[in-house]
Parts: sequence; structure tokens; C-alpha cells
Amino acid sequence: MESKSCVHSIYRHLVKGLRQESLEETTIKDGGSIPGDRAFAFQYLDTPSDTPEETAPWISKKNLVNQHDWPSLAEIRPSWNEESNCLSLVNEMTKKAIHEDISEIEARDRLANFVWDNLSRTKPFSKAYHPELTPLRLIGNSSPQNRYTDGSKGPISLALVESLKDLESKFRHSVDERRFRLNLFLAGAPAWSELSWAGRRLQIGSVVLEIYKPLARCPNIDVDQNTGERVDPIFSTYKEKLGHTLFGVKATVIQGGVIKINDAWNLL
Repeated sequence: MESKSCVHSIYRHLVKGLRQESLEETTIKDGGSIPGDRAFAFQYLDTPSDTPEETAPWISKKNLVNQHDWPSLAEIRPSWNEESNCLSLVNEMTKKAIHEDISEIEARDRLANFVWDNLSRTKPFSKAYHPELTPLRLIGNSSPQNRYTDGSKGPISLALVESLKDLESKFRHSVDERRFRLNLFLAGAPAWSELSWAGRRLQIGSVVLEIYKPLARCPNIDVDQNTGERVDPIFSTYKEKLGHTLFGVKATVIQGGVIKINDAWNLL
């Protein structure tokens, strides 16, 4: 077990539901989030869509293409070029790719069609919120104003490495931390102790977070983040083995700053 209280890993999920990106460091503003995290999403056009694509406000994930419904989204790796205003999507299984300047509505349509075409070749999860694959639109932009997290509060999510290791011991096999689609993994505290941190503040370097609440999990934790397949399932017996269905917590940013891998952290 790691005894040093430090940042173990940092993740950004540029497009909701698509593959995450591992970061070495990130700069967070007061009241903000990890820049670019859930900055974009693909919305079903049979759901409310009367706002411009670039400024569409937060909306429930049931109205958005998400990995719970379409696990094959994990095959698609997004990337963002701020200078060219270009969003790129690459299917790591088929190697098909698209690169578009999102300032053009036609380019946004092409990106939406790329995702629709990828999903049209797969089947939705049997318990999908939105099993019908209707036309899509790309919403969001690179600014932090509108973000498409699962909930409207708590823009940062984190968990302890020790909790993951205890979970692995209960299931007797390794579990990829990326399955939980969190922003931060911290090392150096007793397993599951983060679930009792609600209302407390956590300092990482100059950054101060306030823990909001624990995160309840869903069947999405069964999805392999490389292949998009449901393998080594853990959700169906999660409560039986652990006594709860929680993993990780949500937090808000009280004071911004830089977070780097191996930065020390402590509860205030």
C-alpha cells in the first residue's frame, strides 16, 4: 500500500462518454473544473434542443449519448487543438478519424454523423436510458461555462487508490481505475475513508476543494475503457461484496491552482 499522501493520477474526459485522457498536470480556476473536462457532448435531437450548439446549458445525461447506453463509445478517442479550434475523433479499433473546426455548424454536423455512424454498427445496453439511436448534434465549446457532467453540482470527482485496491481484493481481479471515469485518484489514506469526507476541505498544493457528496455507481463500471466491451463485470455483485454501491466523491473548487502527479495532499 502506498503510504505517501499524493496525487496518483489525473484524467480529463473531453467529450462526454468518449475515451478519457491521462494528464501529468492541470490548472484549475477558482470555482472551476479541470479545463476541458466534459466540455463537449453529443445530444439526441429528439430531446429539447432550442439553444445554440456552442452555448447549450447543462442537460441530463439521459438526453446525451453516454457510455452507460453505448459502451462502444470507449473506442473513440477525442483530442482538442485550441489554436485551430479543431476537435478530432479517432476510433482506436477501426482507425477511422475525423478532424473538424467546430466554429462551422456543418463541421459540427460531420462530427455528430461520425459518432452516429460508429454507434449504428453496435447495439445499446439492454438497460439503456435512450436505446433509440436518433440523429445527434454536438454541443459545447472549449470554455468552462457549460459542462456536461452527470450531475449539475460538483465539477471535480476523485477517489482513493486504496479504495480501488480493496475493491480489487473483494473481486479477486484487477479493475482498471478508468472504469470509474473520475478526475483524480489520490493515494495515502485508508480505503473508503473518502466516503466520509462530505463537507470537508481538501488541499492539493495551492488548490482547495470542498467535498460535496459520495458518488453512486451504475453499470457503466463494467465497460472496458479500451475495447468498449462489458468484461469482468462487477456491478451486479458490487453491493453484495462491498455493502454499498458507492465509489469516489464529488467536489467543488474553492481555490484554484495547479495540480500535478505526485503533489502532496491533506484534509483541512
